[in-house]
Amino acid sequence: MDVERSSLCNCVVNFLLEEKYILTAFELLQELLDDGRDDHAIRLKEFFSDTSHFPPDQISRFNSLRAMFFSVPFVVEKRSADPQSLLEEKEAMEEKLALTAYELRLAQEDISKLTELQKKSDLSLAELSESKSNLSVNLGPDILRQKKNASLTDLGPLKDNERRDLNCAVKEYLLLAGYRLAAMTFYEEVTDQNLDVWQNTPACVPDALRHYYYQYLSSTSEAAEEKIAMLRENESLLKANERLNNEKEKLLIAKDLSNNQISGLTKSLEAVQKDLKDRESQN
Repeated sequence: MDVERSSLCNCVVNFLLEEKYILTAFELLQELLDDGRDDHAIRLKEFFSDTSHFPPDQISRFNSLRAMFFSVPFVVEKRSADPQSLLEEKEAMEEKLALTAYELRLAQEDISKLTELQKKSDLSLAELSESKSNLSVNLGPDILRQKKNASLTDLGPLKDNERRDLNCAVKEYLLLAGYRLAAMTFYEEVTDQNLDVWQNTPACVPDALRHYYYQYLSSTSEAAEEKIAMLRENESLLKANERLNNEKEKLLIAKDLSNNQISGLTKSLEAVQKDLKDRESQN
């Protein structure tokens, strides 16, 4: 059961980071740590500890936004029979919600900027990789061809229906796992879909998440190289099997010839023996 839960959690973490649901990923990190599941939070901790992408003031803003989410339910739960107190509570809550919305907007703007920077960084790395490939074209054509083929395994962006299913699957997972604040944040980040409407059932959650996870893994260069190696090994095994089948056919043909020869020799021997008996009887 722990292995199953760990596997699903890893799928969700990969989905949130790859699809840029940064606020939800940050909230999930906090809830995993609060839940004592540090082993599930390793990648998230490494991701948010990168100061080049998340300077301390950005993390402080995330924490401030999280604190406001924590405080809102307690404000709602307080009740008083005094109309003036109720009015003051309402005004305080409206102010708190307005501040929360402002902090959320700032955080989303920061995330957009970080996403653009990451795209530029990825583009620069791709151009650098291409230039290195061009410079080393005469050093190893076969190796370069393998790398080129590996890059072609990139699956590209998710289709709309795949994204909708995965969004609902992640929401269901967060709720079922008890990470309600992360689920609330996910509702805020997914603005183009009603997460409460899903044609599939929660039973599809593990399959949907794993399908994405394995697709994501198959798009990495390491997995592509491993896949190429497996295809080559499979090809060599097929050739070996074909060779063995050919040898088997030859052996079967040789066996048939031998059987025919034995049959012919047996008949000849029987004929000779009969001839000898006939001669003996004549004498």
